[in-house]
Amino acid sequence: MGRVLGQPPAVLRNEKTILAVEETTSAGRCGSSLAAFYVLRSSAIVAVRRRAFFITKQEAQKMKLNYNCPGCGTPLGYEGLCWKCKCEQERNAALAWTPEQIAEKQRNLIQNIQRLADMEDPEFTDFWQLLGYHDAITPEIQRAALAAEVFWPCEIYYHAPADVRDGLIHALLSAEYSSEASNLMSCLAMQGDDKAMETLLELERNPRPWRKGLYVDPSSYA
Repeated sequence: MGRVLGQPPAVLRNEKTILAVEETTSAGRCGSSLAAFYVLRSSAIVAVRRRAFFITKQEAQKMKLNYNCPGCGTPLGYEGLCWKCKCEQERNAALAWTPEQIAEKQRNLIQNIQRLADMEDPEFTDFWQLLGYHDAITPEIQRAALAAEVFWPCEIYYHAPADVRDGLIHALLSAEYSSEASNLMSCLAMQGDDKAMETLLELERNPRPWRKGLYVDPSSYA
């Protein structure tokens, strides 16, 4: 971080070089001046980043991990479980749900399906645990999501029944905007039966106006 006494800083050395370039540039040409400005700006940014890194490193050296995870002993800067033990604790708790607890969470999800789309807990966490640990997303939940036009997360329509699939197809063919169509195609892909795949292929062969707003073809969603 030090420098020889009397030696100009890196930014100033670059500035002198820039001025020399500008002096040899004709007055009618501004390209060299513009390039010189960007060189000076880049040099200044590098100098600031190096200084910020040095300060951050110094601060990190002062930090002490005064706690240990009670589950695995990992040193921590806070009191409590580390993220790995916390995830394991939550997973074990979900795996231990009784059939009555699962049914209650399913009923709550149906009644508050919009909270899932808004990523609100407990519905959001319950959904992923019902799906991931118990494969317990029922047709009733899927029908409630369709009726409320909840099309995210798309995993809610995993292997949905035919009537839900037909509702998704109808919504997709009525869509006006690419963002809505993209979500609906993801939902159909999660439903995954032959008719859903045929619909995506048909939309690729005969694209709708919203196709221009997509990055990939409809078949890519399958």
